[in-house]
Order: sequence, then C-alpha cells, then structure tokens
Amino acid sequence: MDNQIPLPLFKLNRQLLVTHMHDPRDLFGETPKSFEELADEGSREKCRRMFEASVERTELNMITAEGVRLCELFITETADGWSVLLVPASNSYLQVADKLEKLQSRLAETNFELFEKSESLSQAVKRSNKLSGPFIELTDGLAIVPLFGDLSFEKLDAIQSNVLKRSYHAQPERILIDFTGVGVIELSSVGKLRDFLLIFEQLGISTVVIGLHPAHARTILPYRRELNFDVERSAKEAVRQWLLSDEGEESPYVKTEPKPLNRV
Repeated sequence: MDNQIPLPLFKLNRQLLVTHMHDPRDLFGETPKSFEELADEGSREKCRRMFEASVERTELNMITAEGVRLCELFITETADGWSVLLVPASNSYLQVADKLEKLQSRLAETNFELFEKSESLSQAVKRSNKLSGPFIELTDGLAIVPLFGDLSFEKLDAIQSNVLKRSYHAQPERILIDFTGVGVIELSSVGKLRDFLLIFEQLGISTVVIGLHPAHARTILPYRRELNFDVERSAKEAVRQWLLSDEGEESPYVKTEPKPLNRV
C-alpha cells in the first residue's frame, strides 16, 4: 500500500546538486543541497558511481526523516542532468529486515555462547586427561602412575607433562606404570608412550610396567628393545619386591637385559 502513495522525485544537475525536489510525503524534509547528502555514509561511493555508469535502476540506503531506509531508485538521464524517482521499501520489508537483524544478533550471541561452552569443554577434557594418570608417591623412593581409559596422544601428552614435573621434584628411585585400567592404546600414541618411558630412564629412574594386557604388549613390542623397563603382573607384587629389596634381600629387578614381554 505504501507504494501507491505519490513518490519523491528529484531533479539533479551534472554536479548532482538538487535543482528541484517533489516530496509529497515529506520523507526527506528540507531540500538538500546535494543528492549525495541523502545517501547513507556507507552508500555515498555507490551513489556517485551509479550516475557515472548511467545506471537506470538500483537500491540505496537513504537518510530520511524516519532514519536510514532502503529505497529503490529509478534514474532517467535528462539534457542537463538526471531525474530520480525514489520508491521506499515497504513497511513489511522493514519489519522483515528488523527481524533478520535481531536474528543475526541472536545467532552471534549463540555462536559466542557455543564458543564459551566449547572452551569450557576443552578445558574439562584437558583436566580429565591430566587426571587419567596421577603421580602417587608410595614411599620415599617408590611412586606409581596408574593409567586410566583409552590412551590417545593428547591424553599421554597431558599425563607426561604432569608426571614428569612431579617426578623431577620427588626424585623416586623407581616408578610403577600401571596399565591395569587402560583400554585401547591408540596407534597414533605409541610413539608418545615410548618417549614417556624413555624419559624416566634419562632421569635415572628405574621403571616397572605392570598390568599389561596381551594387546598392550603387542602394541609396545616394536619398541621393546629401545626401552629398559621391568614387567610385573600386579602392583602388589611390584611393591612387595621393592620392600624386599629395601630390607636387603636380592631384588629380581637387578639385571642387565630387559625381561621379555611374553610374561604377560
């Protein structure tokens, strides 16, 4: 219905100065000096170019008495300039545009909320990974690291960072790595696991691996000759042997060659 009302008409000279304005709806108020003044700041470059390119029909954001409003422009070139008829967007269009703007704002808020939740979840996963291999001191010279869940590269990285810091400060003589609670050792993490065990050797800490399942043993087997660790079936037996060695009895861990993995 809006477009059935008489429409604003502008007469412009070659410098885009307004020589005549017919505005039956007082949409633009007082007659501006230049037509460019009516264009929204972000649309003024387009306003200049459309006359240079002899565009006959286009859309432009115009500054009206009601605020910025999208208008359809019909341009006719005359002997001394241009005649420009403006058709303001209908109210229904403005309502849709307003709803769209609100929807875009809500989507932006939702995206930010999802980002915050994603960051929170990421932090929770990192914390969970770190706690999946706690460093526990059993005696002054003995510590145990029980591993839990499937071992991924990311989980081992988090465990290693925490355990090595604790090992450096505690300086145990021996450390037990307990695989009893481990599910799957992902193939992508095997190299990380090898590095994890090698570092204890470099720190001068003897390592005892306990609770290995046959599947775990097969996964580690390609790196067995690189790794100098003992193998025991349970933490109970490993601790007993340590206590025996503390009392002066011969420990089965004193050896020159690593035990084969076929014990598991």
